Amino acid sequence: MSDFDNITTRGGDQGETSLLNGERRRKDDLLFLVLGDLDELSSYLGLVKAGFRERSGSAGDERFTISNDLPDFLEWVQKLLIQIGGHIASPTAEKAYPLQKVSTDHIDTIEKLQRELMDQTDLQNAFILPGGSELSAWVDVSRSVARRLERGIVTCIRDRRMRHLETSQVLINRLSDFLFVLARWVDTQKER
Repeated sequence: MSDFDNITTRGGDQGETSLLNGERRRKDDLLFLVLGDLDELSSYLGLVKAGFRERSGSAGDERFTISNDLPDFLEWVQKLLIQIGGHIASPTAEKAYPLQKVSTDHIDTIEKLQRELMDQTDLQNAFILPGGSELSAWVDVSRSVARRLERGIVTCIRDRRMRHLETSQVLINRLSDFLFVLARWVDTQKER
């Protein structure tokens, strides 16, 4: 089988695709819509990660004191999203593949960095208009997609009884809070 055939299998040409357990479902099934939101979030986080890598590569720019760690942190988040995707693609906890669980330790890690950023950020008590900089705008787009992803996970939990996603839902909620603060932090650093 060629590389082309590995990618273009034609298995989804009839509008169906498979879950981890091999079960076929329509491509517009809730689970695939949520998985699409998850993929979109990871892609936008990739843009943000690249933006921080470009900034940390600038000679003499000492303003972004935490930014050298942010690309690694965002990659860690992207890997967590892959784990969450595996749990979404395993609709029943009993039949779930042995995937690493999302834990409160993961949530604590996100909260810790959020607190560090908040200590360096002037958070205004007003509505924020995204676009203070290109990088902060990409962070805000990521936050918006995270909020949509969270709404989809809530629907999976409530309508599909996928209780094994409850910690993942909390993590995505916390991630969107973190991204809100990160965008404000980026703009605060730009002003210094």
